[in-house]
Amino acid sequence: MNKTYQKNTMKALTLALLAVGTMLPSPAWAGRAGAARRAQRLAEKAAQQAMQSDSKGAIDSLNNAQDSAKLVERVINAKSTEEINEVLKETVRIHEKNIKEAERPKKHTVNEESKARIEAIYQKICNRRYSDAYNLQAEMYGTLREGVIQDIVSDYRDSASTKPIGWQITHANMVKFTEEGFVDHEEFNYSYLELSELIELFTMVQNLEKEKGNQALVPSIVDMKDKLVRIAYDNEASRQKILKTIDNSTECNRHLKSILNNLPKGRLDFYPLVDKSTGEEMKHLDHISFDPATKPANKGTGEKIVIFQAAYEAPNVRMGGLGAFLKSFSEALNQYDNFDLRFITQFFDFLKKEYPNAEFKGFVDHQVYGKIMRSSIYQINSNGIKQYLIKPDPKMARIFDVGRPQNIYKAFSHAEYNPKMAYFNSALATLAATFRGEDGNNSVDILHTHSWHTGLAAALMSEKLNPLREMSGLNKISILNTIHMHGPEQGIMDANIFVRVGLELPKDRQHATDLLRNNIYERPTSVYENAIGSIQTKDRSIINYDLYGDPVVLGILQDIDTTEGPIYVNEDGEELEIVNLLIEVSKHADYMNTVSDGLKADMTDPNLSYGVHEIFQAMGGNFGAVLNGLKVSIYDPRKQEVLGKYAVKEDLSNLAAQKKAAKAALYHAGIITDPSKPLFLYVGRFGAEKGIDYLPAIANEVHKQGGQMLVMGFTPYELPESIKKLQSMQGTQAIKVYTNLQDQLQILAGTDAKAGMLARFAAEYTVIPSKLESCGLVALEALCMGSFLASSNVQGLKSICHPFDDDDAIYEDENCIQYAFLFEDDAQTQMNIQAMVERCFIVNQRLSHKAKEDIQKFIINDSKKFDWNYNENGDGPINKYINIFYHILNQK
Repeated sequence: MNKTYQKNTMKALTLALLAVGTMLPSPAWAGRAGAARRAQRLAEKAAQQAMQSDSKGAIDSLNNAQDSAKLVERVINAKSTEEINEVLKETVRIHEKNIKEAERPKKHTVNEESKARIEAIYQKICNRRYSDAYNLQAEMYGTLREGVIQDIVSDYRDSASTKPIGWQITHANMVKFTEEGFVDHEEFNYSYLELSELIELFTMVQNLEKEKGNQALVPSIVDMKDKLVRIAYDNEASRQKILKTIDNSTECNRHLKSILNNLPKGRLDFYPLVDKSTGEEMKHLDHISFDPATKPANKGTGEKIVIFQAAYEAPNVRMGGLGAFLKSFSEALNQYDNFDLRFITQFFDFLKKEYPNAEFKGFVDHQVYGKIMRSSIYQINSNGIKQYLIKPDPKMARIFDVGRPQNIYKAFSHAEYNPKMAYFNSALATLAATFRGEDGNNSVDILHTHSWHTGLAAALMSEKLNPLREMSGLNKISILNTIHMHGPEQGIMDANIFVRVGLELPKDRQHATDLLRNNIYERPTSVYENAIGSIQTKDRSIINYDLYGDPVVLGILQDIDTTEGPIYVNEDGEELEIVNLLIEVSKHADYMNTVSDGLKADMTDPNLSYGVHEIFQAMGGNFGAVLNGLKVSIYDPRKQEVLGKYAVKEDLSNLAAQKKAAKAALYHAGIITDPSKPLFLYVGRFGAEKGIDYLPAIANEVHKQGGQMLVMGFTPYELPESIKKLQSMQGTQAIKVYTNLQDQLQILAGTDAKAGMLARFAAEYTVIPSKLESCGLVALEALCMGSFLASSNVQGLKSICHPFDDDDAIYEDENCIQYAFLFEDDAQTQMNIQAMVERCFIVNQRLSHKAKEDIQKFIINDSKKFDWNYNENGDGPINKYINIFYHILNQK
């Protein structure tokens, strides 16, 4: 049996089981019926695909699809649980028949691994452990998408009031799992365990984790603890039972008892929201008020300005530049006593391992997919800054489970991109709006959101939550949004994501469709006098990138071309309405800023803005720019903790000698190929928007000109082809490539310095061939080390790079050689790159040793202005942000 037939046969059968095994009668019958019909269509599609590759497989697969259709139709028309029971029994018979057929000797046999996987899927569906079953089958073929998934999950869990048919997971099974150590936190389902069973399981899993040192169990422990907190919150008798049953033998138990002892509603840190008509639990976002029993006190800006930072990343959740920004930004602002800065972050599964005993701070009720979700809010303290961790409602328990920080922008079967974004935005906006603090009389002054990923939160605050606050005598929460990247993606999403968090479809959303359909922009490179090859060109790109340039999974969206231009369609070929989240943020934020003047200039330029220039021009004084800062001391070549024995004197008088010695040390350590050739360095993430596809051409030209190239980077994904090509060039050209971040962090023997720092210091040129570069932190780091720049001239690089001219008599802050990056004309870009490298060598040879050292000294001394807390004339980065804070507060 060939692989295509095998895959599609399993797909058809699984869809039949999925459609039948997850459905119970409920008021939302029509929604599930639609999902079942979709499963039927997909099963038929699987058969058609199989038909193209294997005639025998096509017949079997089509039979499975027809069986699926019959079973689905019977479920749709069923009027009682008994009828569904009969269908389920027939499903079992079909499954057993297929397994027996597969076991018979045939010319083609079913792969044993696939048989085991389909068996596991079947068992999970029969056991009604829907989320686990879905996770496994989605790994196999990944076709059911976000809307279907969430409707089925919500409807099933809301309607199942008794233990479902076919329930097999008993307390005894759980004991067996824990005793054998065969435990994955995804395998647990706590929904139907009795309280006593849950408490006992909670204790056993802790003991197992301690005994075997199995960190994979920690998320399960955190989840069970949260489940016990929820039970105790809803029922006082259960709270007392848990307190009496749980002993003090483990830190986790003691932590749980501490939470339960402080659980009375009046002591939670967030105002409860209730239905404004009945005063009971919140039912819908449009009918809410604050609980009269805990009516908020009148609150304006207090002794400290409370600022909540909301982003996909955080200082302890770092995928790239945004996490680094938030870390250094918070450290800088934390030096001022009049600000209370806090973070809001998703409680990712990897954070559960790091913070299993985070402090419980309360619940937040909010709306997602037409359901009221109750998120648990936990808090940790890091470097004196409080960070709130949002743990999802059990209805969407695994929505933030991504495995590791490198995956936070990726989509998974259980954590689709759109639902994850909708959930996080809904929760963070409500958290900020209902925050009352430890003393019960605090309030958020500013919600600082980052990039378009938090655009929904701005809309929720503006349209729903701020009006509620103002009616209750609370201050309006001002909204600041910082743009960390701008490209053709701009946050293009399915417009229904607004409906899913309780908002109306945005007005004027046609603009997003127009941008998409007319996505041919005049795209000149910046007209920079000394940028090599500056000409005008056009861009025809509609590639969607996430914050760091890697392709985004847009749920059920896909882009296709029509005679009228590109549109987005769902898997049934139906055109979808889209929305541009960047544009939507601009409607609701009190102020927006970019992370460089160069990027701001692009976004207001008709030729460079990707079609949004009029929107940002109209913002006038409420649209600004603050060049990202950094902690200059980390890259100060005068400090021994930075360069060890190669640190330079305070007056930089031995700069040239130390740079030469550092290069020799890199050579003797085998990190570079030559102790004297000019060194060109690329350092950073291997992302598409970083222009890494041009690195082989740059390295080749550097080698031809008599220099050497060092590439030090990393990627959380598969190594790009361009980097593989560089690796293949190492044996014949003066090139060295290091793809592990640890390569940069290693301390070289006898130097007391990290390899990455020595490379930055020794490099004559730091190469930055970016296609998109909102700021350019690598460029700032290079200048701190006295390295010249060889870069493109896009966006923020225009704010940092000052190209060398031909007048050596007058030095005017020159620090780089730039080339014009042309989106459409790759051949011309390649020629520009070649010319740039040639000019780098010309400048390097033309400058005398003294002139070169003098310029490097100037660059190092001048880099102090990049420090976050630079305060000369009050124009350092953090001072500019403080001015923005006061500006938007004064607008109230």
